[in-house]
Amino acid sequence: MAKIQGFFEKRRNGSILHQLTPTCLFLYETFVISQKTIYMRHIHLLLAGFLLCICCTLQAKNRVIDQPPFIVRNTTSIEVSKVVISDTATVLHIYAKYRPKYWIQIAPDSYLTDNNGETYQLRSGIGIIPGKEFWMPESGEAEFQLVFPPLSDNATSFDFTEGEKVENGFSIWGIQLKSKKLPELALPQNAVVHKRTSRTGHPIRKSHAERKTPGFTPQYGNANQYCRVGECQRRHHGHTTRHPA
Repeated sequence: MAKIQGFFEKRRNGSILHQLTPTCLFLYETFVISQKTIYMRHIHLLLAGFLLCICCTLQAKNRVIDQPPFIVRNTTSIEVSKVVISDTATVLHIYAKYRPKYWIQIAPDSYLTDNNGETYQLRSGIGIIPGKEFWMPESGEAEFQLVFPPLSDNATSFDFTEGEKVENGFSIWGIQLKSKKLPELALPQNAVVHKRTSRTGHPIRKSHAERKTPGFTPQYGNANQYCRVGECQRRHHGHTTRHPA
């Protein structure tokens, strides 16, 4: 190492360069350049590995649920397209579809309730201001995000609502966090489910013994319209019927 350092010191002073032939000088300069290139490559590899470790660490802390299934909702104007849970926040990615050039609104007192009964108040919006009119573009489709406190680690599902005090407020119940399958829930005694046949298209009544279906529970019975992943339910004269959304 001392010889190499001395060699470079002499090179800086210029005394050794006069003793080298042009060929040797060329080979020497090529060697120096190659060593610098190898050194820079090592630096770049170390930086790339460091950044990769940081990205993997951040990704591991964030839990992402794409197109989470849900049990029931009272609107077709908004849906949760993605849920991102980190150590600092729970972010709902909302896809909205409504009349072009009309507005919708998210109440500032909106909140989440997980399956353990814990509530999480809305913090802020991204792309929308809670409590302000959000005007739909000409396409009638838009996206924005709602930011809440981080959900508990043992939460398996949650509800979103604007609150009972909001007239015709948006509510989505049973948004699943850890399963793509919906829980099977028993219908109330007075509910009748009609199932269309493949031949005639006429509905067939199912007996009470068969009245088990995901997407309906008695505690959600105060809404006029229920929508669940591709289909809606409406209440008519005390009966429940299904039809495509």
